[in-house]
Amino acid sequence: SLFIEELKFKNRSVKIGEKVQFSFTLKVETKKKCKVRLEYIMHFAKASGKTSKKVFQIIEKVYAPGLHELTRSHSFADLSTRKHYPGNHRIAIVVNGVEKAETEITLKAN
Repeated sequence: SLFIEELKFKNRSVKIGEKVQFSFTLKVETKKKCKVRLEYIMHFAKASGKTSKKVFQIIEKVYAPGLHELTRSHSFADLSTRKHYPGNHRIAIVVNGVEKAETEITLKAN
């Protein structure tokens, strides 16, 4: 079995244009090595109040049984393809296609 533990954020509140850094522990409870695909889904707040989700790949590799620490960051800088809006954004960690942990962060205007 695969679990996500200790999903933590360096800062739960960031401004548009900043990065949010998060870390978590992948717990592999299998007898032998197994291939794991890790992704995160960002549910972006939109101007209308609705959300739109985008999946970002973290890594796909073979993990040995045990605990594995991972750290990633996500930039909230506006792009030509994505504009960010203030509000709560939900982030979910996905292990082999299954959401295993989620939390919210707050994005503030500049």
